[in-house]
Amino acid sequence: MKISLNYYLVNIGAFFCTLPFVAPIPIGADVQYPIFLLCFLVIFNDFIIKGEIRLRKIELYFLIVALFSFVYINPFYEYDYYIFKRVGLLFGFIVFYVYSRYWHTVKPKYILAGIYVNFIATIAHFMFTGLFANIAGNITRVIKIKDISLAYGRGVSGLCPEPGFLGAMSAFFILISYILLNERKISKNKFLF
Repeated sequence: MKISLNYYLVNIGAFFCTLPFVAPIPIGADVQYPIFLLCFLVIFNDFIIKGEIRLRKIELYFLIVALFSFVYINPFYEYDYYIFKRVGLLFGFIVFYVYSRYWHTVKPKYILAGIYVNFIATIAHFMFTGLFANIAGNITRVIKIKDISLAYGRGVSGLCPEPGFLGAMSAFFILISYILLNERKISKNKFLF
């Protein structure tokens, strides 16, 4: 059985979907670039191999809204145009496009590995707050909880910039684990763990 380049890109991307705030060289945005770069490479690879990209209706609507939000300016509201705030839906479309087509090739071990990394990072952040913030600050844009007294008041964030992001990601981890359980890609014990 021949394994395609997209198989590797999609699975490494699934790992980075669980670590959206981590990058080898972080940029000045909360969500970092590895997942978007990997998804763009999948789309580029599809275009090179197939010679064209066909969009389903929902993808076409998503792309239109994403492009519209990229250029839309509300004439009744004063604001500054920031490119990082405008590309969110477009990057969301890229991730949606890839994983709506390639979900069947995602191996749960990549998703579970990312969940475990987040769990271990969160425990480390709680136990060694200052040290963790200094080390994790090299692969994330910012770790705001750098003092244990702040951690007790707000909670810890692990590899996320804010504790609220960790809470949202935890809900995502539960949902994605539930999907993997229903598709019989993981056992009930792995789901409960």
